[in-house]
Amino acid sequence: MMRRALGLATLATALLAVDATAQSLREQCAVDLTMMCSQAAEAALTVRPHLVIAAAGGNPVSGTASTIGMRLPGSPRWSIAVRGTMARGDVPPLPPDAESETLSPWSINADAVVGLFNGVQLMPTVGGFASIDVLGSIGLLAAEDGPYTQDSRVTWGLGTRVGILRESFTAPGVSVSAMYRSVPDLESGTTMEVERQGVVSLRGTVGKRILGLGLTGGVGWDRGSGTIRVTYLEDGSTDAIVTVESDESWSRTSFFGNVSWTLLILNLSAELGWQGGGDAPAGAHDDAGSGSVFGGLAIRLAI
Repeated sequence: MMRRALGLATLATALLAVDATAQSLREQCAVDLTMMCSQAAEAALTVRPHLVIAAAGGNPVSGTASTIGMRLPGSPRWSIAVRGTMARGDVPPLPPDAESETLSPWSINADAVVGLFNGVQLMPTVGGFASIDVLGSIGLLAAEDGPYTQDSRVTWGLGTRVGILRESFTAPGVSVSAMYRSVPDLESGTTMEVERQGVVSLRGTVGKRILGLGLTGGVGWDRGSGTIRVTYLEDGSTDAIVTVESDESWSRTSFFGNVSWTLLILNLSAELGWQGGGDAPAGAHDDAGSGSVFGGLAIRLAI
């Protein structure tokens, strides 16, 4: 009987430990009622989507909504691009500051596309249905604004794009895509760290070209997760240091547009978009969960 009671007590203790670990960062800060903890948590939770949209941008293939498909059976088409993207958004102040920070992360990426399947012709001049491209991206993401620093700047992504319609004389290009992206860690001294950020990015695009001028619009959805660690001084103390951490997820919706100009196999494009904000708890700083404006320029070679 004693052994059984001891086993139940051990199990209960383990379950309580799991529950404590599963608490969100905001819940852990609410337990201590510490302003420094809450400030750092709000800043960390807000900064992550700004980094992601600066790394990923809007359109995964700059200046077009079409898959590139195959030139001939067994002969894939391919495309490479150099893309620069910048985002700008407000972040709640980090303790002990009282004023908001404006974060302006930017990235330089090399993006590649390879056509795997040309798709199905639905009718004359309307084809590309269920066509498939493979997408890849690698680059550098810089976000060293104000108190924020990075150990690494490398960001990379891998995914696929599926065509609904390939652009033709009579039809617009329509496609959907999905990519997984890794985003580098970010920290602010010993106050806050954001680690192991992984993001799934979904995009839907539609576009049409008239002569050399192309217009593309789209909507995106990003869902990310990663570990956030906050370190702060306990209220009323000068040396009692407390550290809390949590695995946190988030999601944001974005809208974007491209204007492009095509010269034979060369495509020049500009992008402008808006990433919506997220939910903020009652009593949070005004900038908690704020959105970002983002934009970029790209040059793409398609063979």
